[in-house]
Amino acid sequence: EVYLIEGKFYMYYTAEQRICVATADSPTGPFKQVEKVSMLPNEHAIDNTLFIDEDGTPYLFYVHIKHGFHIKVAELERDYMTIKQNTITHCIKPKQRWEQVEGKVNEGPSIVKHDGLYFMFYSGNGYTSQNYGIGCAIARNIRGPWRKLPENPILQLPGRLVGVGHGAPFYDKK
Repeated sequence: EVYLIEGKFYMYYTAEQRICVATADSPTGPFKQVEKVSMLPNEHAIDNTLFIDEDGTPYLFYVHIKHGFHIKVAELERDYMTIKQNTITHCIKPKQRWEQVEGKVNEGPSIVKHDGLYFMFYSGNGYTSQNYGIGCAIARNIRGPWRKLPENPILQLPGRLVGVGHGAPFYDKK
């Protein structure tokens, strides 16, 4: 994912189950990673998503992949590249039955804030499964506690489509 922050482009990506960030002056690059190190050197992680709260505080949501796929959040320094290690917080893990048909998976977090509540849209189940779907969790604080909707999954097996996951909510002009 690429973000424009204070005139600079940041690309957050995963390579070999390590989360990294590179920067560029243009959205087409070239993107460069000054230090070739993982943002989380001691964790295997994927599916990172940047969220900047209304007060300007940057957070990185990501999926920790040990003993199942769990979603965590960490506050970033104002350089948008350094994780404040003491802020890493567990958000959700696969507990609902629909998330555990093929593997124990919560992944692909996307965050939206609306009327003071945080909404996390995430995927559940193994991505190769026909039962892959999208769920939603809500919190009053970005660090939780997060409460999954009992109606989850909110999108799964629509019509003839299978393997629906990794939502990306956005606001339009309306």
